[in-house]
Amino acid sequence: MLRALGELSPHKRDLPTSLELSLALDCASEELNKAFVETFTLPVDEVLHYLSSECLAKSIIPLAEWQETTLIHARRQEAKEYTFYYNFYETYAGELLLASTEQGLCVSLFSFMGRAEVLKRIEEEFHPKVLIQSSCPFHEDALYSLSRLGRGVSLPPLHLFGTPFQCKVWEAMLHIPSGRCCHYQDLATLVGKPRGAQAVGTAVGANPLAPFIPCHRVLPRTDTLGDYYWGSALKALVLLPELISSPLY
Repeated sequence: MLRALGELSPHKRDLPTSLELSLALDCASEELNKAFVETFTLPVDEVLHYLSSECLAKSIIPLAEWQETTLIHARRQEAKEYTFYYNFYETYAGELLLASTEQGLCVSLFSFMGRAEVLKRIEEEFHPKVLIQSSCPFHEDALYSLSRLGRGVSLPPLHLFGTPFQCKVWEAMLHIPSGRCCHYQDLATLVGKPRGAQAVGTAVGANPLAPFIPCHRVLPRTDTLGDYYWGSALKALVLLPELISSPLY
């Protein structure tokens, strides 16, 4: 599925048809359609419609709602004072590593690069006091929230390690409800930097808790998918179930 979604350009408004997609992937249209129905319960062309500029523009919402959760802010260098408890979990978007301190969920990373590389990244970026492989209730609560597409359930406490500006941007993204999106400029305005969309984009890209802090719901002004740290294909894979189940469409 990621290979199919990878054929979509993150910055083009025109999407391929199911026939064009099957030709690009060198597979039968029936086979491709079956894979989309199994993943999204809809045929290819209907799924792609949700990623059209028309639908993405309709999903844009003023940032007024708030997703309740407990937020703990700390500077990145303070992470070395904490033990990180981590484990790997299967989700609809792929395997996730979740890590938490005793105060809250602090890291979420897709493990496409391999488990050893993900653990190495945590060591290099956070320098935790100790890394212990162990499940915990924070992980379970986060996974339950993800299984419900972020609707009707609160996230566990979040322990954010970053600069004050980064934490402010990450917190602002929790204003974006499931099934809706916003522009980078909207986030910049919300955090008091209306001319700072580029700086906001950098902070969005440094989000340590995707998809729980929903950077996949932030779009460029062109109402296209735009960039994503893990690639636009994964952004589409995470975003599509939320859009498809939204009462907006």
